[in-house]
Amino acid sequence: MNYPAQAKTYPRRALASATAVFTILWVAIPALVGASVFTPGAPGIQLLQINLAISSFAVAVIVASGAPRFNLLMFWIFGYLFGALAPIVQVGSETYFWPGTYSDEEVFSAAVVVVLGVLSWIGGYAIVISNRMRPSHRVIVAQRLHRLGWIGLALIGMVGATAGRSFVLGGRGGLSSEAITVDLTSPVGILLRGAALVPVVLALVGLLIVRQQGSFESVRARLLIASLAVAVIVVANPVGNARYTFGAVAIAAAVALFGRSGPSRVRLLSASLVVALILIFPIADSFRYSTDQVQGIELNSGVFVGGDYDAFQQTMNGVRYVESRGARDGQQALGAVFVGVPRSIWSDKPDPTGVTIASASGYRFTNLSSPLWIEGYLDFQHIGTIFISLLFGGLSAILDRSYVRAPRSMLAVLSPILAGYQTILLRGSLMGVSAFLFMWVALAFVLSSEPSGFRRRAERKL
Repeated sequence: MNYPAQAKTYPRRALASATAVFTILWVAIPALVGASVFTPGAPGIQLLQINLAISSFAVAVIVASGAPRFNLLMFWIFGYLFGALAPIVQVGSETYFWPGTYSDEEVFSAAVVVVLGVLSWIGGYAIVISNRMRPSHRVIVAQRLHRLGWIGLALIGMVGATAGRSFVLGGRGGLSSEAITVDLTSPVGILLRGAALVPVVLALVGLLIVRQQGSFESVRARLLIASLAVAVIVVANPVGNARYTFGAVAIAAAVALFGRSGPSRVRLLSASLVVALILIFPIADSFRYSTDQVQGIELNSGVFVGGDYDAFQQTMNGVRYVESRGARDGQQALGAVFVGVPRSIWSDKPDPTGVTIASASGYRFTNLSSPLWIEGYLDFQHIGTIFISLLFGGLSAILDRSYVRAPRSMLAVLSPILAGYQTILLRGSLMGVSAFLFMWVALAFVLSSEPSGFRRRAERKL
């Protein structure tokens, strides 16, 4: 199914839609949560207010256009929530989830890092989109997807038997640990959960995309897709997992299923993602626990000073870390790239960036976030922020373009997965998520091959 690179919309309808979305994001929601948008403040909060306006406008334009650029949309939603709205609420009320007081200068320095990261990410995206590069020649082999699906289902059965029923039902607050035979927070446990989740998600997304191209219409294929969908719900359910995990999988499946179904449906899907992530997601944690623990479902300023929205506070802590201890000179990047190297071999392997910053801040609980822009800053200050943001913006553009122009390619299958994973990736720590990214890329490479005609042409050139 060919999909135009630029979605055509009726100008008046698109303008009305964009205006409505922009007004809701820039005026209505900030007023609802008590975020100061128009009141002049210190330079730091003014930068955040500008970022709120820019991200609101960007989300509105993408939604109204009906263009299937879901990685771009997810980035701007993250920028709106974690780089603008939540920071404005926190700085304006001087209320943070973790202990700490910050001067206007520290707020401004952190806001500069945020805005620099946003602009650099968009710069990397724009550079790739404006370059007429050919999509990847590697094409997903449908039969390999079929085999991966059955292997993934078998792995879920094996991991479930190893980890016990809390692998499925135990939330972070959890059920009794008597049923657990493996600690799922240990390196072995994380590997087991990844081994169960990665293959079934990749197989499900790949089969949904391949099926749209006319492959796998048999009853057996439909049965496999249905079985994978059930398995994904079981493994990534919102009761036994963080909302980010469940949300990432749900977004990936939705994009794979509806992302190329025409401008009207793409527009509806994009609007649904905005509503889900900006209005529903902040209050969804209440439903992960029993009914006597639900404290309320009202969207207010208190929601955005919770631990889920510590990205800006961690950015300020990161800036403070560099000022007092100096930059890490690439140690954090090396840790993310070589995350699979055990500490028994690499004795001074760095901790995840969020852990490093939290430990230096004196927090007892250190498993905190570390947004992408502070990952680069901790290594090489502003140059690091620019480089890492350019890199990931460019990679996201490659995936968005492949999803539209090369629908059977390896990158087109990875595109919905990364779109769903954008919030987790951007929120960090990078070391905590890079292992899953590497597993998905490696598996997608194994599932794909170069078309025989392309190989013959390449051999003739040699």
